[in-house]
Amino acid sequence: MKHLDQTQPFIIIRLAQTADADAMAHVMVDTYLAAHQGQMPEAAWQKRKAEWTYEVSARSWRDYLQGMADGEDPNACVYVAEVADAEGAYPQLRGGADAPLKLVGVIMAHPAQEEWLSNAAEIGAVYVLESSQGLGIGRKLMQAAATHMQKLGRTALQVGVLTVNAPARNFYAALGGTPIGERQFDEEGFLLPEVVYGWPDIGAVV
Repeated sequence: MKHLDQTQPFIIIRLAQTADADAMAHVMVDTYLAAHQGQMPEAAWQKRKAEWTYEVSARSWRDYLQGMADGEDPNACVYVAEVADAEGAYPQLRGGADAPLKLVGVIMAHPAQEEWLSNAAEIGAVYVLESSQGLGIGRKLMQAAATHMQKLGRTALQVGVLTVNAPARNFYAALGGTPIGERQFDEEGFLLPEVVYGWPDIGAVV
């Protein structure tokens, strides 16, 4: 049995595996829809909700992770966060010291296709279940992805976030990210403004 801090949740950050696809899909779909409702046109949100099911997301993750296991996309990484509760201190994590771990977070990073910073990696997705936010999981995921991409030779880090997404912008700012540019994100045919946050030194996130 693992020893757990009695006042803190037990958190594991590890590389994703194909067997994680179903749990990752639930994190991605639930968190995306909750976070972006009201941040995009209702028609775009409803279309995403109708078409981006757990099954669709899981299949996409399963195919991608299997490709990575087969040696495809060696310059990218996907990490997940798992948690177990410490003696019921965090009831939202549903369990005690002997409870099975629950996957609550996902992050993906890859070489930036549009480099706002030289030799940059980009965070393609980072999501933590709403019930597990505020425990430092997002920060740990960012650190894991930044460390991985730094080992692959990337020296800077960037991430795009919807301009209206104040919680996410505050999160990146708290990690030391600063706005370095603007662009548009195509969501179901709707062009939504994004702010790009950057870290010229990826080591600042590690």
